[in-house]
Amino acid sequence: MQGFLTSFQLRTRQALSTWQTGNHYEMLAEMRKIALLILVDCLFGADFTPYLQSLWHSILRTLAYISPGLWLIFPDLPRFGYQAAIAKVDGYLFSLIQHRRTHPIAGDDLLSLLIAAGLDDRLIRDQLLTMLIAGHDTSTALLAWALYCLGKSPDHLEKVAAEVRAVPLENPFSLDDLKSFTTLEWVLQETLRLYPPIHAGNRLTNRAISFNGFTIPAHQRVIYSIYLTQRHPDFWQSPNQFMPERFLQRPAAWTYLPFGGGERICIGYLFAQIEAKAVLATLLREWQVQLLPQRVSLHMGATLEPRPGVRMKVTQIAR
Repeated sequence: MQGFLTSFQLRTRQALSTWQTGNHYEMLAEMRKIALLILVDCLFGADFTPYLQSLWHSILRTLAYISPGLWLIFPDLPRFGYQAAIAKVDGYLFSLIQHRRTHPIAGDDLLSLLIAAGLDDRLIRDQLLTMLIAGHDTSTALLAWALYCLGKSPDHLEKVAAEVRAVPLENPFSLDDLKSFTTLEWVLQETLRLYPPIHAGNRLTNRAISFNGFTIPAHQRVIYSIYLTQRHPDFWQSPNQFMPERFLQRPAAWTYLPFGGGERICIGYLFAQIEAKAVLATLLREWQVQLLPQRVSLHMGATLEPRPGVRMKVTQIAR
């Protein structure tokens, strides 16, 4: 994680270098840029900068392809209009694999490890595509929602800004710095409670079970709502209010599931949490942000997104 932390900060500054004081920016799109740059750098050992613009639409279309829809109920339903976008993303991934095979680098990034393990190109592509889509879109949603929550709560925004600005601007954040940012930690936990990027999960029953008076047959897909669980009034006081300090206490077991739980907890949960803290700390140490008047709605896509987005006015802090 120490090596990743350097990338988190460098790629955040890279993306924010295009910002200008006084301008308005849509944070869902801006955080997606950062998340894509970070993920490809850390896991694939590559620079995604030249491809941000050319693959942007294709990545969004690929996300739409896996978003909830009738295909969940009718898996054989024809899916038109996505093939060209997926093919374009595939073209990038296969070219990345071929380049790495012919130009290996010394490192333990995911792509190098998969090649060293002897996997064929198609299977490596499958792994990279899963990590590219799932690994960046969840972070994108979390970061956008966190900025929205902070924009709606100026007191918490001020406290977080004070925490991160206590570290001199010329010093990169360390893991110990991130651990010391208590308010930022609570804000992210509360954001994940209110707006979990993965808002639902599913399991397949391997035998018939009884639950709340219902019998669920074997080999049935069971979908559970993380979103509703984390807003259930039996477990959470004022469940719809943004109250980061509630995380002074540990939530009851199985009431807080932003990364799932048990044996199948999200493989990237530690990466995602440190990434989010590093990105927001870097952003808020160098920029003041102000939420603009707007109506933001929940959109249940591949992740739970703020739509039409989170528009903020930014002002660079004088060095």
